[in-house]
Amino acid sequence: MHKHGFTWNDFPHLAGNTITVERSENGAIFNPLATLTTHRGNQPNSFEDPAPLPGTNYYRLTAVAADGSNITSNVLAIENNNPASIKIYPNPVKNNLVIEGLPSAGNTKLRITDLYGNNVYKATATANTFNCNIASLKASAYIIIIETGNETITRKFVKE
Repeated sequence: MHKHGFTWNDFPHLAGNTITVERSENGAIFNPLATLTTHRGNQPNSFEDPAPLPGTNYYRLTAVAADGSNITSNVLAIENNNPASIKIYPNPVKNNLVIEGLPSAGNTKLRITDLYGNNVYKATATANTFNCNIASLKASAYIIIIETGNETITRKFVKE
C-alpha cells in the first residue's frame, strides 16, 4: 500500500504535548487525521498517512499554544502518483472514458493505442480528472498509456 509520511522537529510554544495532523484535498478546507503525542526537544516527530487521497494531498499541524490560542504549521503538499490510485471508467465504455487520480501538477500525456500498437488518440491532461471522448473509435479492446513524469502506466479497456 502506498503511504505518505513526513517528519518535523519541535513545534514551539505548546501548552500540552499533543498535535493534530490535518489533511486537505484542496489546500483550503482541512480535516483532522490523527492526534499525536509529540516528542519535546531534539527527537524528531513523524506521521504516515495510511490512505492518501489521489492527486495532491495538503497537510498541516495544529496545536494549542501556551496562551490557549490555536497555532498551525506551514502547509506541506505531497503528490500521490501511486499508479494504483489511477482509475479508468466505465469499462467497457461507449463514448466517454474518464481517467481519475492523475497528478494535478504538470502535464500528463495520454495515448490510446489499438492492440497492434497504432496510436488512435492523444491528449494532455492538466488536472486530476480527464474525460476522453472516444465516440469515434470502433468497438474493440484498447490500451491507454498514461505518462506522468518518469513513470508510464498502462490500462486496458474495451470500447463498445
